[in-house]
Amino acid sequence: MKGRRWLTWARDPEHRRRLLLLRGAPVFAGLPRRFLSRLAVRFFEKTYAAGDVVFHEGEPGKALFLVLEGAVTISRIGPEGERILRSTGPGACFGEMALIDDFPRSATVRVTAPSSLLILYKSDFDALVEGHPRIALVTLRNLLHILAMYVRAATPPSPPQPVVQPAAAGASAPGTRGPL
Repeated sequence: MKGRRWLTWARDPEHRRRLLLLRGAPVFAGLPRRFLSRLAVRFFEKTYAAGDVVFHEGEPGKALFLVLEGAVTISRIGPEGERILRSTGPGACFGEMALIDDFPRSATVRVTAPSSLLILYKSDFDALVEGHPRIALVTLRNLLHILAMYVRAATPPSPPQPVVQPAAAGASAPGTRGPL
């Protein structure tokens, strides 16, 4: 009987939809289907209306969010006021730092169209990876890659420095006399 329940669950269209979404999410890239299935059941689904705030900058980070349907904008308050960092839609994750640390949120997320979000609380993620180190390894490697991309995007490139060529042995620099 247990096998039939699993088969029914595996054929469930909602479960399949979540699996496809998780498979495409960069945070979970490279996880085998069996681990994605274990992960999929840990997500909680919540709907939001346009204009709702998912979380504010400075609030405690407790979960990762995955956009199932709809759209959100991610913004920060700066000296010039609110600045939109990015807008995103189905398949995108945000709040991924919450899986790593307990620091406050670094941005505000506002819903721009009626949305359904999948939510993975840090406590559920921690419980899952405790029994499945491969999930932890793959997910944290992906998170490091994502965070490195954020840092590179946020850090302005340094201006190019002039390249000074060393003088060849026996040659003299312009305006100087040769070897004495």
